[in-house]
Amino acid sequence: MEVGNITNGVADNERSVVTLTVPNVVAWRPKDLIGSADGIDAMSRKIDESMHSLCLDQDVLAESWHGEAAKAAAERVVGESSTAGKVAGALSVIAREYRTSSGMLDGVRSDLVQVVNAATMSGYTVGADGVVDASAILAKQDTSMSRNCSHVR
Repeated sequence: MEVGNITNGVADNERSVVTLTVPNVVAWRPKDLIGSADGIDAMSRKIDESMHSLCLDQDVLAESWHGEAAKAAAERVVGESSTAGKVAGALSVIAREYRTSSGMLDGVRSDLVQVVNAATMSGYTVGADGVVDASAILAKQDTSMSRNCSHVR
């Protein structure tokens, strides 16, 4: 069982490779992504609330302020509000992806732990690199066969 490599593209078409080990994957804390998603959602809500408040303030101001400067200010509020809405929407997408990724990482981690535990319980040794060593089982079988066949000559 090999854990595998993750390859990330970097500048100038060079590649950097990170090799995951069993201990690396076991140490993953996917639930931390949920906490990050909650924080990102809070930022998104704060942006939305701030822009809503800004628009309300602009509406109140528009009742008493007129002229070119007032028109320019109103246009700027509309533009800033639109941009902020896009940022808040993008943050919400990131938070959703963090939540989705958390579940996927938790599944991968759980599957790996289950496989390693099953192999270990069966007498195999699983190295940090994911390589399974059956030499302990084979040694036991050799000893057992020697005992069973000692009377045959």
